[in-house]
Amino acid sequence: MNHGAFTFETVVDWVELEIQLAERSNFMAVQEALKKALRLPDNAKHPYVTALDETSSRAASIFRFRVHDPMRMGKLNKVLSELRERFNFGAIKVTAIEVAFDTYGQGAGVRQLAEIAADRYRFLTAPPGNKWYFYRDSGEGRPYIEALNYRELVKCFAEQWQLTDRDDKNADMRYHAYVKTRDDREPLPPPQYRARLEVTLQGAHWPCTTIEELEQFNFTKLAKHFNFRRLADGLHPGLRLALADWSAAQHGRSGSYRRAVRNRPGKYSGTRVFKRSTVADDELNEAVYQCLRKLTRDWRSQRAGADFPTHLKP
Repeated sequence: MNHGAFTFETVVDWVELEIQLAERSNFMAVQEALKKALRLPDNAKHPYVTALDETSSRAASIFRFRVHDPMRMGKLNKVLSELRERFNFGAIKVTAIEVAFDTYGQGAGVRQLAEIAADRYRFLTAPPGNKWYFYRDSGEGRPYIEALNYRELVKCFAEQWQLTDRDDKNADMRYHAYVKTRDDREPLPPPQYRARLEVTLQGAHWPCTTIEELEQFNFTKLAKHFNFRRLADGLHPGLRLALADWSAAQHGRSGSYRRAVRNRPGKYSGTRVFKRSTVADDELNEAVYQCLRKLTRDWRSQRAGADFPTHLKP
């Protein structure tokens, strides 16, 4: 969806499925069969597969695996159909999903996309985990948000650090933000760079448990996970400068904020859900909603087309 100089898109980054085989199988056999079903080249890394009831001989009957970049439900059905040619298994469980909101900028460089990624974090309304930190390479220290100002926040994004809100990868909801310049470790051409905000949903935060439910899922139900605010009009210039150019705090996050009494400095009356310095970003939120509507249509589409695209061009 075009929005001035920017293009927005929502995509399913991956879906995690669980199958239970009628007979135990070797872990590597399932992994190789999945690799073939996903049409991965021989030199590609092995797909993510977890055996949940593995024995000392590495035989198991319950497996979880992820299918990346499914543009429509047809891809999942094809993968499962090919797996059934090799293994006998019953109903499939949908255990988790990761959905991303991407922002492309016409001619935008990494620095500009880093500023957009920073604002996606700062003005997100959802109250995720409280341990936001950056990570990059193994062994590097974690820059935690509370120790950063806005310029340092942008610098981390520009230098390919990735931001997450919690350590626990098994949490029911987990956010992840970064500037995407690579796809599966391969460099992307600059026009395909984008600022990305992802949310991983499972357990209580993911309503689908079966393939049939996933096939008919309306992705606009996830709009609340990509809801944003912006700085209010009419702010004092000094306050606007401080919030826009210095603070790395989450300005848009919902919570319990003291409600100031007008014309009575230092006096408060009750609480409010959002900071008074912000208002709903109606244009951006509507754009996200329309992107999720398009994702729903594409997801349910039966049309022929590429099942394994790397990404949609802006």
